[in-house]
Amino acid sequence: MKQLVCIFIVIAAAGFFLPYWLYDQFGSVDISAILFHLQMPTSDALADWTRGLGLCLIEIVLASTLLGIFFYTARSRRRKILFWLVLISVLGWDIYNLQIIGYLRARITNSAFIEQNYVSPSNVSITAPTHNLIMIQVESLESSLQDRASGGLFDVNYIESLTQLAREHVSFSHSGLFEGAVVLPETGWTMGALVSETAALPLKAYKIHTSSDQIGNDFDQYTSFLAGVTTLGDILHDFGYRNYFILGSNKDFAGQSKYMQQHGNYIIYDKKDIIDQFPHISENKGWWGVYDKDLYAFVKLKLYEITQNPQPFSMIIQTIDSHREGILEPDCSSIYPSQIENVYVCVDKQLNKFITWLRAQPFAATTTIVVIGDHCNMSTGLFKQTVNKKIGLYQGTERKVFNLFINSAITPAQEKNRQFSTMDIFPTTLAAMGAQIAGDRLGLGANLFSQEPTLPEKYGYDLLFKELPKYSSFYNKELLYKEP
Repeated sequence: MKQLVCIFIVIAAAGFFLPYWLYDQFGSVDISAILFHLQMPTSDALADWTRGLGLCLIEIVLASTLLGIFFYTARSRRRKILFWLVLISVLGWDIYNLQIIGYLRARITNSAFIEQNYVSPSNVSITAPTHNLIMIQVESLESSLQDRASGGLFDVNYIESLTQLAREHVSFSHSGLFEGAVVLPETGWTMGALVSETAALPLKAYKIHTSSDQIGNDFDQYTSFLAGVTTLGDILHDFGYRNYFILGSNKDFAGQSKYMQQHGNYIIYDKKDIIDQFPHISENKGWWGVYDKDLYAFVKLKLYEITQNPQPFSMIIQTIDSHREGILEPDCSSIYPSQIENVYVCVDKQLNKFITWLRAQPFAATTTIVVIGDHCNMSTGLFKQTVNKKIGLYQGTERKVFNLFINSAITPAQEKNRQFSTMDIFPTTLAAMGAQIAGDRLGLGANLFSQEPTLPEKYGYDLLFKELPKYSSFYNKELLYKEP
């Protein structure tokens, strides 16, 4: 009995303090995102994640000790009843705060939603694109960062250059302004966003195999990663494109390299390659990768090499500076109170400078440039003070990620007043490159250049937020791991 009481005490104390540490590390994210990352290869992120964990553990130990002393010194029945009431209340708060019941309910409820709405690209007639592709997946780039007059949530516009580019080119929006794409459940972190924007699917982490070649959720050790899925990279590779993935962080984080290699045979360069190319720079101490400016410099060199070959190419670039509270590069100015505000201003200017360079190159006329945020920012400061508490990555749709299409091969039938998510980026990107898609739907996404309704337009966000987190036997058996 004593051992059982001790276990309950530690669980209650941990459940009380851990959510605060998790919120500080991950922001307002779904518990599935946290569980996913805890099972991924994350050695490079450990330094960032352990910030504050020591204090959290001390708080757990102290709270457990005090509760234990209270229980074992309690002589009266009233004090013991009080102890159990406190313990049960804390455990109940833990379950509510972490949304454990909702998470477990979703995991045991099989939904046919994905099966009924998934359009396999392998069964769709797609014509060859006419353009090259440069997709810049910008870390935590939200349309919410604009001023309210532009469609954002702030008094000032932190991404003025990008807003101007959105005025001059194509930027799909929920209104007549520049509101971007909604982040749906199980797509709100880096790997989930990559799958969402290149395969139009959520990333559902199921433990489906325990054999040596299929190890649980550790996708980096999977011999197959979403084996039943046809992605943007797969389609472009089949059309003869050379695919490149260049990122400022570690390519193996969360199994990204495995996914990109298996779907499109991408040639991958990460922070190690960038540092090798530029010996004078070094990985930012305490950070996940290299500065965005060094990433762009490396990309320029690679583009000089790549474009010497007449073969069409596609390139996905993944930045890192604006992760969470951000890293402010030495030559960036500090004009706002918080670091992340200044980081976004710098990210905006650097990205605009890079895009200006791209548009001046000989290959620009036949290259479509796509700028897309991967997910909403996990900062616990900037949005916490500005946005109503009920609004988060999964609690509402007020926060959206930025989207921009430059030099599209076609014009949109309706650019504004659309309802859409990051899953719609996959078919929309192909269409922007000049490909024609029979039915204008791929995966769970719709081509925004067409008049084909998206799933949010067809069903509404409430249903999507309810159905997507649920277990899907179809996803598990036909998409995540498909028997050969």
